[in-house]
Amino acid sequence: MNFSIDSRWLHMMVVMAGCFMTTVALTTSAVAIAGQTADPVQQLAGRFSEHFENSDVDGDNFWSDNIVEVVPVSTHAAYFRIHLEFYNGHECGIWGIAQTGGSGLRYQHAEQVYDFKAKGMKNTQCVLQISKQGDHLLLQELDPDSACKINYCGMRGSFDGITLPWNSHRPITYLQKLKASRQYQDTLKQWHDQTGGGPAAPDPEH
Repeated sequence: MNFSIDSRWLHMMVVMAGCFMTTVALTTSAVAIAGQTADPVQQLAGRFSEHFENSDVDGDNFWSDNIVEVVPVSTHAAYFRIHLEFYNGHECGIWGIAQTGGSGLRYQHAEQVYDFKAKGMKNTQCVLQISKQGDHLLLQELDPDSACKINYCGMRGSFDGITLPWNSHRPITYLQKLKASRQYQDTLKQWHDQTGGGPAAPDPEH
């Protein structure tokens, strides 16, 4: 019995097999990339903001701004500054050096808060997380004593659960002015004195 293979059919099978292998390779690469954790120092570097209408107890309306700035200072740490505004003129404000931790940047700082049960001051920590969650920048207070809120916010203010639109992410156009500020210089010096710093981060265009 004589068997013959149509050369056109054979060519088509070869092409289909090649396409299949290419698809498998691309899918495998995509899964590998998706599985990689983004570097939070570089991912969060820049400025996030939200401009919104606010009001007070007198019924006056005015515009407010929430702002988060992140500046890499090493491969595993970044300077940050957060300014938040709330109803009736209350605010939150904090800055410092945050280290990579969890899925973002984590700030930890020794604090004291009043313990009403013990009727005295209690040693604790302010623990603040900055991360990307979906299409937002998310702030989370991770300290059980609410030290961040108590020591850095007005009565109506809080860092916990505050989100800023991710599409507000912009380079910091005033970076050199920021780095020359007393606030930044003092914070960086204190961090270097305490930890010795770390591997230098690439100078961001943020």
